[in-house]
Amino acid sequence: MAWLSTLGGAYSAMGDYYITCSVVAGHLSLKQLRVAVEMGDPITAAKCFVYLSVSKIQQGCLQQAKRIIRSQWKVALRSKDNQLSAMCQGVWKRLQHAWHQKRKRLPQEKQTNHHDLFNSSFKVKINSNSTNGGK
Repeated sequence: MAWLSTLGGAYSAMGDYYITCSVVAGHLSLKQLRVAVEMGDPITAAKCFVYLSVSKIQQGCLQQAKRIIRSQWKVALRSKDNQLSAMCQGVWKRLQHAWHQKRKRLPQEKQTNHHDLFNSSFKVKINSNSTNGGK
C-alpha cells in the first residue's frame, strides 16, 4: 500500500502539468482503493476516493470530483476522522479554485475565438475584394 501511495503521489504531482500523469494517478488511487477494501479499512478507502477526486480535478472532470468529495465528507462526519475531514476540506478548496479558473478562462476563450473568427473572415473579404476589384 505504501508503494502505491508513493507512486500515486508522484504521478499526482506531475498531474498538475500533464494530463496523462493525472490519469495514471487516478488508476493508482483505484488500485489503492481495492487494497483498502480487501483490508477492510473504510477510512483508508475514503482517502483513496479523495485522491481519485484530485485526479478528476486535474482532468477537468469537476462535477465528478464534487460528487466524490461530498460523499467522502459524509464518511468523515460519520466516522469523526479529523484527517479525512481535513483532506476533504483541502480538496474542496482546490475544486473551488479550479471552478474559478474555469469560469475566468471561458470568457477569454470565447472572446479569442470570436476575435480570430472575425479576423480570418475579414482577411478573406479583403483578399476577395482586391482580386475581384482589380479585374
